[in-house]
Amino acid sequence: VIAATAATDPPPPPASEEALPGEPRGTTRTGVSASGQATVTVAGRPALVLELTDPPGVVPVGKRNEVRVTVRNRGTGPAKRVEVTATVSDALRPVGGTGADRRSAAVDGGTVRFATLEELPAGVAAVFVLDVEAAKPGATRVQAEVRAEHLAQPLRDEQAARVVSGK
Repeated sequence: VIAATAATDPPPPPASEEALPGEPRGTTRTGVSASGQATVTVAGRPALVLELTDPPGVVPVGKRNEVRVTVRNRGTGPAKRVEVTATVSDALRPVGGTGADRRSAAVDGGTVRFATLEELPAGVAAVFVLDVEAAKPGATRVQAEVRAEHLAQPLRDEQAARVVSGK
């Protein structure tokens, strides 16, 4: 035989009184009431926006230019592990870059990888600078990609330029 007993709490406060925040209360139809405590944490969510500055429309071969990649967190919470990559097509050659943390970026062929930002707080913008040189005449594109822990798909932006002969 198993016997069980239950202690009942005092009845809930009348409708004119408010229960304390964080202390949910309830009463069953049979008059048994229960209460508890809960800690509620309100966590914001990041909302990243990618902005890629327009490279100059026409660039002479041999000229160097900066392209800025700006990542803004317009959300209410921090973005974690923000990774920025820039890629240029054949008419441009990446010669370096500087991350938002002022560290040099890694250049591998036509791709520049910036150091990962562990956290980008809400309301803050991070600027990454890509240094490129016009290598040969032709149409070209600069592409930027941003990945972060909360993103299911990366953010992407692309701008076009034309490299021409002569200075």
